[in-house]
Amino acid sequence: QGIRIDNLPTSSERQIREVCDYLAMQHDMLRSRFTQKDNEWIQEISPPEQIHALNYVDLSEIATKQHEAIVLEEMHRIQDQFDLSKGSLFKCIYFGGSGSSNDFCIFIGHHLLVDIVSWQIIFDDFICFTP
Repeated sequence: QGIRIDNLPTSSERQIREVCDYLAMQHDMLRSRFTQKDNEWIQEISPPEQIHALNYVDLSEIATKQHEAIVLEEMHRIQDQFDLSKGSLFKCIYFGGSGSSNDFCIFIGHHLLVDIVSWQIIFDDFICFTP
C-alpha cells in the first residue's frame, strides 16, 4: 500500500529524514517485524534507531520524461525488499532535486502495518512536521 504527497516545498534530504525518523519514533507499528516460531507469528517492535525509513532519489540529472519510469522502478525495488522478519516494512521515497515545488514523497507500507485510517494519520503528521 502507498500514498504519494506531491508539490512539497523544496526541502533537504536531511529535513525529510528527520520527519521520517519522527514518524517511526511516534508510530510504533511502523517499526514492526514478524517472526514465526512453533507455527505462531510473533510481532516485535524494533527500537527507533534501527529504522531507516527514507530512501532519497535525486531527479536533478534525470530527464523529466524519465521520471515516471524511475518512480515505478524505485517503488518495485523497495517493495521487493520487504521482509517480515527483518522489519523495514515502511519506507518513504523522497524524489527531490528538481529545484522547485515538484519534489514529492511516496510512502510505502506493508498492509500488516497500515490501513486507510493510519495513512491519514501518517499524512497529517508528515505535513505538520515538514518544514
